Amino acid sequence: MCETRISSLIGKITVLVMLGLCVNTALALDGSGTEQDPWRIKSLDDFNDFAADANYWDGYTRLETDVNLTGQTYTTSVIAPDVNNVDSGFQGTPFYGVFDGNDHKVINLTIDDGGAGNAWLGLFGCINYGEVRNLGLEGGSVKGARSHVGGLCGYNREYSSILNCHSTGDVSGLNTVGGLVGFNTGSISNCYSTGDVNCVEDVGGLVGRNYGSISDCYSTGSVTGTGDDFVGGLVGYNWLGNISNCYSTGNVNGVGRVGGLVGRNDRGSFSNCYSTSDVNGVDDVGGLVGSNQYWSASVSNCYSTGDINGINDVGGLVGYIYDGSVSQCYSTGSVTGNDFVGGLVGWNDDASISNCFWDNETQTHGVTKSIGENEGTVTNVAGLPTAEMQMMSTFTDAGWDFVGETVNGIEDLWFIPQQDYPHLWWEGMQVPMKLTPRKLNCRSNGNWVKAHITLPQGFTVEDVNSNRPAILHSFGFQSLPLYVFVNDNELVEIEAAFERKTVCSLTGNWPQALIVTGFLADGNIFLGTSKVRIIHPGMKVIEDLAGYWLNADCLQPDFCDGIDMNGDSSVNLLDYALLMNTKVEFVTDE
Repeated sequence: MCETRISSLIGKITVLVMLGLCVNTALALDGSGTEQDPWRIKSLDDFNDFAADANYWDGYTRLETDVNLTGQTYTTSVIAPDVNNVDSGFQGTPFYGVFDGNDHKVINLTIDDGGAGNAWLGLFGCINYGEVRNLGLEGGSVKGARSHVGGLCGYNREYSSILNCHSTGDVSGLNTVGGLVGFNTGSISNCYSTGDVNCVEDVGGLVGRNYGSISDCYSTGSVTGTGDDFVGGLVGYNWLGNISNCYSTGNVNGVGRVGGLVGRNDRGSFSNCYSTSDVNGVDDVGGLVGSNQYWSASVSNCYSTGDINGINDVGGLVGYIYDGSVSQCYSTGSVTGNDFVGGLVGWNDDASISNCFWDNETQTHGVTKSIGENEGTVTNVAGLPTAEMQMMSTFTDAGWDFVGETVNGIEDLWFIPQQDYPHLWWEGMQVPMKLTPRKLNCRSNGNWVKAHITLPQGFTVEDVNSNRPAILHSFGFQSLPLYVFVNDNELVEIEAAFERKTVCSLTGNWPQALIVTGFLADGNIFLGTSKVRIIHPGMKVIEDLAGYWLNADCLQPDFCDGIDMNGDSSVNLLDYALLMNTKVEFVTDE
């Protein structure tokens, strides 16, 4: 018996060829696979139909219900599985489409290859030029005897993306294993994993091996590697990848290249990250990263607080660093080791370390050196008592950029609560915010743009530092003193007024959203965000269009529709000049 499926462009009609007889049958799911009319999964049967038929995997699909897989055990990936199950490369039909979980969950996904050695395991075996978003995996487990194993995906390829997804089940395999993704060369954002992860090597709480980008993610499960290398609370092995605004909290245990956030960072970079993980290993063991190697391997604006235990090359922040850089970081955990042990770095091998600190009063095993063995360049690195580690001036004097000060820049990377160590700005409390006026004409008269922020239940007016102005985040603009009151819903409401002229000056490079930062009385911060859309072209749009004019692209109507400013049926530099004088307006999304 043979079966061939051929998808038409309209309706995706399936042609079944069986024993020489052809029967025309429409694909089972509602929809047509387009962005406007996606395939819709409304039941377990629909999910099974989708998983079994690759004709669905290059279109748009939307989950309309939770899918409960309790009682079903798979031996390969459910969607886009590998055919040959070998480590040399994915063999099969990848998922090329867009899968929108629509904030629904797949419950109790269980994959167990029974020791057969199937590779590329996860709900999705391989995502290629595709996207998976807004999907949760709750419970269950994924267990393989070979490589590239993850709860959501075995292999997320270059130009593919995973966003707003999470996994809570345990994951285990031979190597390249992560709680969410085994091997990532694409992008992952706003995701998390909470299950325990076990592997021989290349194992991470979120991703086993990363060659792509990871942002705004976290992992909380324990991570264990039983082999020689690359065990991290978030990522096992990061090669040329970029990691930002991420954290890990689960205990990490391995042998070599073991880190609270990343096991080994090889020519990659990570910034604005932290780890509270306790870390145990043998060689190259660090509170944030086990080993940080080669010329472009950089760590900046990060911290670690977990206790670190190793044998050789053991540091509160980094175990071993070679020909890379570490800047504006700190560590507070107690460090234990035998050879090349430092409160901040175990062994600095021809690398640059600058403006970094560690707490020398939290050391319970007699560590007194910042760097166990130093053969590189060190500038402004010191172990300090706890009181100094909890003073903002310690860090601003070293050039750290804090919310509310502009001497060291306006990116607002750090803040410091009372009697605490510095924290990263994105750790601030997220609260609802609206901007008024709802429609702003930057050529009209008016004095103020106001941010209206509401705190959660339980806060009082006294909890807000009303004398300290709010900040337009990453622009350095300050508000007037805050107006704080209790609204009709008995919630604390904050009004922060910014000068209209100041806000309108942003039209030259308008962000997708405005973030306003304010201060609580205890030094913590709150963050309000409002998306912004432009209803008439701003300067950046004008500058982009200018390139079309200068390259004569405006001879093509598709590029220049609607910008014949003087209505003479010819689009040229005169129209560009007229457009420069167009009023600039924006509105805030409610």
